[in-house]
Amino acid sequence: HHLILLVLHYLVRYRGERGRVILSLSCAVRVGEYARQAGLPVEITPVGFKYIAQRMQEASDTLLGAEESGGIALPSHLPERDGIFVALLILEMLRQTGKSLDTLIEEIYEVVGPFAVDRLDWPVAEERKAAILRLLSEAPPASLAGRAVEQVDATDGYKLLLSGGEAIMFRASGTEPILRIYTEAQTAQRARELITAGQELVMRA
Repeated sequence: HHLILLVLHYLVRYRGERGRVILSLSCAVRVGEYARQAGLPVEITPVGFKYIAQRMQEASDTLLGAEESGGIALPSHLPERDGIFVALLILEMLRQTGKSLDTLIEEIYEVVGPFAVDRLDWPVAEERKAAILRLLSEAPPASLAGRAVEQVDATDGYKLLLSGGEAIMFRASGTEPILRIYTEAQTAQRARELITAGQELVMRA
């Protein structure tokens, strides 16, 4: 998430580039927030790079496509993830700006605030996964871990946007007996607390 933001920050602030930003739902909310504050259109896709690639092909104005796992594509170079190119872009950023990664991250935090993310791949039987998704669909919580649920995004799984800039997402793996829980908060400790709260929530299913 921070790597995506570093690339976006460099392209927008230092190279003056503009365009559409396409993100998978599991990306940190703050990535989209940074793009919107820069005046860029943002699209959210289901999890899986194939959805991002499809939209990049359809939208010729795309600046960047990215997914939570760190895959980043810049259509101006190649409409596919290219880790070597991104690594070279980071090196270019360090050389051209003359700034450290820590300093650049602080510049990003000035826009969206500090944040941390966490993720749990939780082994859950298939029938239990179905019950959990039913619970989230039929009776989403009004609050979680002391935060109000302000919005529910069911693009792929269930992502709860909480007050205070926090978020938690539940998504069942399509290939394994696993429920993935993603969280975002101001600190790593709070992100872990949200993981625990999420487990407690779905254990009622």
